Amino acid sequence: IYFSGNEHLIEYNEIYDVVKETGDAGAIHTGRDYTWRGNVIRYNYFHDLHGPGLFGVMGVYLDDFMSATTVYGNVFYRAGRAVFIGGGRDNLIENNIFIDCDASIHIDARGTTWAKNYFDGRYTVLTDRMKAVHYDQPPYSERYPELLTYYDDDPAVPKNNRVLHNVSYSKIWLDIEDGVDPQLLKMKDNVIADSILCYWRGAEVKDAPKGTIYTRDDADFLKKLQGNLIVTGNPGFVDIKNKDFHLRKDSPAFKVEFKKIPVDEIGLYRQDD
Repeated sequence: IYFSGNEHLIEYNEIYDVVKETGDAGAIHTGRDYTWRGNVIRYNYFHDLHGPGLFGVMGVYLDDFMSATTVYGNVFYRAGRAVFIGGGRDNLIENNIFIDCDASIHIDARGTTWAKNYFDGRYTVLTDRMKAVHYDQPPYSERYPELLTYYDDDPAVPKNNRVLHNVSYSKIWLDIEDGVDPQLLKMKDNVIADSILCYWRGAEVKDAPKGTIYTRDDADFLKKLQGNLIVTGNPGFVDIKNKDFHLRKDSPAFKVEFKKIPVDEIGLYRQDD
């Protein structure tokens, strides 16, 4: 699914075995326009996504500065890099389940490195599309007033992305590129059961050289995850082997206000005559 525009609701879909002959693609994909805002992707089941090509496949691919998107209450199982924030801001990733994904959350600051041409005047697609909808006049200026000051606040830096109340039991919790400091993300009340807390790759930064892996044994990196619950082993799923992703009543997820996902309602169903 590729979408554009505003205020879309994409929900209750089961998406699997797609983009199998390509890479750098997503089961749901969008991007390259700051004015596409207010979209909600919720209560979907993404599974068995394994693109063989460049950069692999993503579950929800918020590409090239896609911003102000909500990803809520989805189940990602073996879904590549499950949620991919490609330099955007104001995104909300909340109350999702991540199981056996290549990485649960990816974030990069591409606008400060290899994609800085979006902000130095060489490639003006973001500002052109803002002007095309008259972002500084109603209805845009009233519905999305934050656009009025985007370019006064380091637009190349992926600010105000929030990752809250998720449950992760994947290979990697955070996949970070272009020198993003994890503390730039607002991460709170997540249950993190991944053996690798962060794979920090791309541009070298002072405290994380290229290709650094941080595990739960790294005390300094654990400080960056304060406010989250770091656990070992299955964080309470009923039966992963048989794809029963309900959470037991004793799951630590409910200590961080995780809300039950209506997994039994997702996907195709038989309509009564």
